Amino acid sequence: MELKKLILFLLFFKSFLLFSQTPEEQRFLDTLKTGGLYIIGKSMPDFKFHSITGDTYSGKKLKNKITFVNLWFEACAPCIAEMEPLNNLYTTFSKSKEFQMLSVTFEKKGTILRIIKKYKIKYPQISTSQDSCYIVNFRKGFPTNMIIDKKGKVAYFTFGGATDPDKAKEDFEKNIYPIVRKLLGKNDIL
Repeated sequence: MELKKLILFLLFFKSFLLFSQTPEEQRFLDTLKTGGLYIIGKSMPDFKFHSITGDTYSGKKLKNKITFVNLWFEACAPCIAEMEPLNNLYTTFSKSKEFQMLSVTFEKKGTILRIIKKYKIKYPQISTSQDSCYIVNFRKGFPTNMIIDKKGKVAYFTFGGATDPDKAKEDFEKNIYPIVRKLLGKNDIL
């Protein structure tokens, strides 16, 4: 009898939670359930950033290329676990003139330069405000990885990740490489 009461209470409580959430809370919970699937097909938010080397990048520059966008920060263990897989991704696909890669962080230039040296980063690094990072990553977590198609639409989106570099590498090779290859129309690239 007590078990039935507990089950009824839990069902009622779950129903109450489903109906008492704000739209933003519901969107966040939906994203957690779907891994950001509702973002697939959306246009990349417009932005204009400068890399630490002075190059300018904007939402308009994403069109007509396949663009991999990564958002990270130093204290994020999954972000750091992805540094080598990100380098490998860049090395593999940067041979194509149709591919570009951007890495966005709210870290200061000194921190970025230290991370570049430590992890031998080869791809462009952009430092901006934390608010700008959240606009670009649709207000989701870190690390955020996106693949933007030639029309400027999100073709792949994920946030969070493994803290083990080997698992991060496996995730990139299993989930990201095939999408980039398909969008580039090149199945012969690693």
